[in-house]
Amino acid sequence: MKIVVIIMELSPDVHKAHCPALPGCMVLAGSRQEAAERISRAVRGYLASFDATVPEKLELEIREHGRDVRGPVRESSSGALATRSAAW
Repeated sequence: MKIVVIIMELSPDVHKAHCPALPGCMVLAGSRQEAAERISRAVRGYLASFDATVPEKLELEIREHGRDVRGPVRESSSGALATRSAAW
């Protein structure tokens, strides 16, 4: 399952991540990486709250202000996030 996530830098120490497809699914964090990790957990929780089947491998397409920033982010089997391009 692929879900688009928007990450915005509100200030140097505050990043907001949200999923346009999942109303109300939003997190705040101190860095882009932390925002990506938190939104991954939030998406899983959001889907689980509707008794939806949550796929084992969830692919988040990270964008900033509507443009692609770092490429898709995928969860490993351990639940950690990894990018196809350079690390943040």
